Amino acid sequence: MSDERTGIIGEICDFGDNSIYVASMKGVILSIDPKITIVDISNEVRKFDIAHGSFILKNVVKYFPDNTVFLCVVDPGVGSKRKRIVIKTKRSYFVGPDNGLMIYAAEQEGIEEIREITNPKCILENASTTFDGRDVFAPTAALLASGKIKFEEIGPIVQDYVKSKCFEAEILENTIRGRVIDIDGFGNIITNIKSTDIKKIGINVDDLIEISFKGKKHILHLRKTYSDEPPGQPLVLIGSSGLLEVSVNQSHANILFNCNVGDHIEIKLYKKCKN
Repeated sequence: MSDERTGIIGEICDFGDNSIYVASMKGVILSIDPKITIVDISNEVRKFDIAHGSFILKNVVKYFPDNTVFLCVVDPGVGSKRKRIVIKTKRSYFVGPDNGLMIYAAEQEGIEEIREITNPKCILENASTTFDGRDVFAPTAALLASGKIKFEEIGPIVQDYVKSKCFEAEILENTIRGRVIDIDGFGNIITNIKSTDIKKIGINVDDLIEISFKGKKHILHLRKTYSDEPPGQPLVLIGSSGLLEVSVNQSHANILFNCNVGDHIEIKLYKKCKN
């Protein structure tokens, strides 16, 4: 990756759109360089939900320009001994806590090196112990995006870092055990089961799948798209994120199946169907 800066910061956090915390982070960034463009990826990550933030981040970073700096603040361990890090990848930078939040997105981009934020230049004076987003991560992101600091100046190299397992489903002989990692605004139930996972147990498009939520079993077709079933009918598909979704055409699957984020799900082939 070249040292050229785009001056773009993509910001994601769990503070909420109407929060003073988001505004204060942006104020810090613009005070360092008012020419920086700040893009809100999402301020509505579920509170303290690292897996949810990781899911959102992983699915958007590839659409940003090279050299974008991602400011990532879902940080239930703020003030603890967890490290404050910057990840350099082949395309971009990730600034945030060492808690697994940024790892899947960074691995997708190709991790080159990770450094701990220790340079006093990256930390505001009289920094709070409860708001690293404003006092450490925002200034670091702004300095990187503006080219006012080199990556090597941020701090020492980090060899060991936290890896999250939120996207790893358990694959057995003929069953996959996963969990719900998101429910989108349409009520689609998004799981951590990947398209490659279902192929490993021999499931293909149009097959019937047995889905188990909370001990209840449901038999649904795996389809290519929502409209392959009539309005109001449930189905399973691989969504735009490459993950298995349980959906209802033009309705809310989470309501129909009484499903919440964090719930466990099991799937297995019920019946092989001819395409």
